[in-house]
Amino acid sequence: MVQHFDQLESHFDQRFDRIQIHVNQKDAQYQQDMGWIRGPLAFRAMGFAWPSLLASWSKDAEPQSLEAHPQSVPHLNPSPILARHGRLHLSSRHAPSRLGSMRETSSTTLEWAMAELLRRPELMKRAREEIITVVGFEREIEESDISKLPLLQAILKETLRLHPPVPLLLPHKAEVSTEINGYLVPKNTQVLVNVWAIGRDEQVWEKPDCFMPERFMEAGSSIDFRGQHFELIPFGSGRRICPGLPLGVRMVQLMLASLIQSFEWSLPDGMKPQDLNLNEQFGITLNLASPLKALAIPVRKM
Repeated sequence: MVQHFDQLESHFDQRFDRIQIHVNQKDAQYQQDMGWIRGPLAFRAMGFAWPSLLASWSKDAEPQSLEAHPQSVPHLNPSPILARHGRLHLSSRHAPSRLGSMRETSSTTLEWAMAELLRRPELMKRAREEIITVVGFEREIEESDISKLPLLQAILKETLRLHPPVPLLLPHKAEVSTEINGYLVPKNTQVLVNVWAIGRDEQVWEKPDCFMPERFMEAGSSIDFRGQHFELIPFGSGRRICPGLPLGVRMVQLMLASLIQSFEWSLPDGMKPQDLNLNEQFGITLNLASPLKALAIPVRKM
């Protein structure tokens, strides 16, 4: 079956639309507040994260939507749901945008990682062997397993280096005039950091245009993307580092590991790995120009 990574949400469209039909379709605030829930629903379809969040959604939001009169339903606020998940430290104001942006960058990173692995089948095989050795097929991958999967971690680092989900970090404003490496940055200058170019700097990276997770194994394993190594800062650094980094990285690691563990992957229509189109669609987020299509054959039953 051909899998479209950009269409995961369609699995739950019917259920979601069934809920929405019972509310005022003209309530723009409702549409805005609840639009963010589609992503977690789609991830749930594939057995990934968000089980407790989805359970809360089913308990709190769905009954209200189904039972209330369509002309008198106030928009549903996600804050009661998120209040029980205080460890996320998200306010009701920031939660929808935070989770929505995290979903976009996470799905983009996952698609790029799978595309690169499909172009290097031998690397996909090695990643599966590592997962089988550590986890096996009898249980699902857990967060505690990730630290024992160095190749998987290296694959994610290399994906973020070569294909940062946001090629230009959010703009910063220089509050005072500053000199950096001989360059004067005047006060009030809008500064954008080009992490796409940093990740492809040939003065820093050997064969920068090649997907080589091996560069992060052994001697390079200490290089991380959490803002301490400026040659790899896809999430920024310092006080303005992406606040969704911890949760987003956990999601991508678990999803990628689960996809590798659960399925045998190949390209459709007899396509050869070297023919896979990895052209970029440049924008606020860095997406594949053509959505990835792949054949997935289940290899286990939980």
